[in-house]
Amino acid sequence: MTAPAPTLDDRFHAYLAGLAVRDWGAPAGFAGRTCFQAIPPLELERRGEPAGVFRPEWIHHSLDLLRQRKDCQDFAMVGLLRLLLRYPQSSLFTLPMRAQVETALLNAKYDVHDPGDDSCCWHTENHQVQYAASELLLGQRFPDTVFANSAKRGCWHRERAREKLYLWLDWRLRFSFSEWNSSCYYDEDAAALLNLAEYAEDAELRRRARDVLNLLLFDVALNSWRGTSGASQGRAYFEQQVAPSETPMATLARLCWEDGPPSARLGLAAVLLAAGDVRPAPAVLAAGRACPDELESRARHGLDAEEGAGFGVYPDRLRDHAFYMGAGQGSHPLVCETRFAFHNGEGKWPGFFADREYYNRCRAQGVAFDTWALPHALGHADLYTFRTPEYMLGCAQDYHPGAPGYQQFIWCATLGPRAVVFTTNPAPPDIPYGRPGPWVGNGVLPKVVQHRNVLIALYRVRPCPIYDQPPWHREDRVHAWFPRGAFDEVVERAGWCFGRTGGGYVALRPDKPAEWLPPDPRLAAVAGAGQPYEWSVRDTDVAWVCELGARQTHGSFEAFVDRIAAARVEGGVERIVYDSPSLGRVEAGWQGGLSVAGRRIAIHDYPRFDNAYCQAPFGVRTIVVRCGGHEEVLGEGRPESEQAGSAGAWLATGPAQPRG
Repeated sequence: MTAPAPTLDDRFHAYLAGLAVRDWGAPAGFAGRTCFQAIPPLELERRGEPAGVFRPEWIHHSLDLLRQRKDCQDFAMVGLLRLLLRYPQSSLFTLPMRAQVETALLNAKYDVHDPGDDSCCWHTENHQVQYAASELLLGQRFPDTVFANSAKRGCWHRERAREKLYLWLDWRLRFSFSEWNSSCYYDEDAAALLNLAEYAEDAELRRRARDVLNLLLFDVALNSWRGTSGASQGRAYFEQQVAPSETPMATLARLCWEDGPPSARLGLAAVLLAAGDVRPAPAVLAAGRACPDELESRARHGLDAEEGAGFGVYPDRLRDHAFYMGAGQGSHPLVCETRFAFHNGEGKWPGFFADREYYNRCRAQGVAFDTWALPHALGHADLYTFRTPEYMLGCAQDYHPGAPGYQQFIWCATLGPRAVVFTTNPAPPDIPYGRPGPWVGNGVLPKVVQHRNVLIALYRVRPCPIYDQPPWHREDRVHAWFPRGAFDEVVERAGWCFGRTGGGYVALRPDKPAEWLPPDPRLAAVAGAGQPYEWSVRDTDVAWVCELGARQTHGSFEAFVDRIAAARVEGGVERIVYDSPSLGRVEAGWQGGLSVAGRRIAIHDYPRFDNAYCQAPFGVRTIVVRCGGHEEVLGEGRPESEQAGSAGAWLATGPAQPRG
């Protein structure tokens, strides 16, 4: 007799049990995560099961971040709050240890304007929700206790955080995530949302947190393939780009809807989900499990400052300032005056307001300036993903081409756990923080356009001065990540490089000669020992053509190679024409749009969602997901006059006043 399929709760338990028996050893690495290692054994103990391995030093290591006010202390706050709120009766998490955690949290700093020095990043989208969620939960836990750093009572902190959270959640519902599809930062977002959905006393806030959590998971469902998170991302790091099966979002996807055993990797959101009582919406889970012959997804994320007022998010209002800071647009000409007021004109270091000073000089001299010389900016992104059982191809369509880049991962083809292909304009390896870097992000952003299984990536690498400072980091070349060792078969012909993994195929061709560079032995673990992975073109103007295929739709790999190698490719960056064997004539250029078989293809102004499971305009507060016989209404679902809910009238109207 066949054993019944494991339920979602069975998978959650298996994940916790696998982590609980792992001895992570003495704390090492990033201290913001080590306290999460304590959750699996504590959760098993709470359920009356053998706890496994528990080390108090995992918690103490995270406490040091708070005591020293180091960057990413908010990651630790999320885990430490979960320990306090869920395990009050634990014999492992002892009363003296609880007291140390409570003291560290009550002494911590939760806002950039709170007293005391720190070395923290406060403004990005993920930091905003982690700080605010932790401040709210601690404030409601200790409403009458005076927080040592601020000299304010817990109820004051609770209300301050509550206002921030209602705005943040409303922005994510209407405009999605500026750090789109980020396989690392979605992990932090989801962890904070899980704590709110589980423990916020405000029922409306809990509901909104659950809704945004489900929207985040729906993003993951649409943009993951066989447990890998290989789509375009607003912010990514090297490890997430080249090993998409090992990211925190891949861990979460495998836990929620993939077959096979759960990942053995520790994911912040995965642990909190498995060790909690919140469950993803059935319609979202069904979308994750679905494996149609093809899935075409269009989705819009974020706002450029120039269009914000049209959606009621004003660059010159302090109330909305957090939106633009979370989107990396604090130095935009429309935002910098608000940033100056937000900080009361007090810079944190020399040159803190160099953007504002530069714009004012240009205006006084009547000199034009580039409004998007903003490498950290994460603006309006129109995302396109095409997925089949054999591959996934996705990009951010025509995303600010020619602008300086940071961590934006513009496009990727995914055919296996390590069989991924993408191109970048590299930056030198000695850039601070490595963003951009040899593979992370782009020094200068390309123009990428895609329809179904064909993608064009155009590069015009030029110096990009930031204000009146030297040009942004870049190298005068373009290269492709094509790890030959990750493919079952690789063929080069007629300027193309072809790869096969299982029944999935990829073809990539630059318009100029490319060379394979010697592999770095340090990358053998991800690229294959001794196998080339870097295909480089020593030129600033390069046009790449990429087409994907499969045995089911294109026949044998040999036939795929023959047809594409014989296809016409003419032109370059200004205008390229490719006669795709599967789509017909594909035309694109640095100026203008994309046409396929004589038909103009929409690459701009996508709706919030446009896919088989959801159709929703951009900016609305009600989103309906339907899949597998399930329907989930996320957001308001009620008249506009009631949309502020219990958040109060402050959410609906009115600019904030400068601090003073």
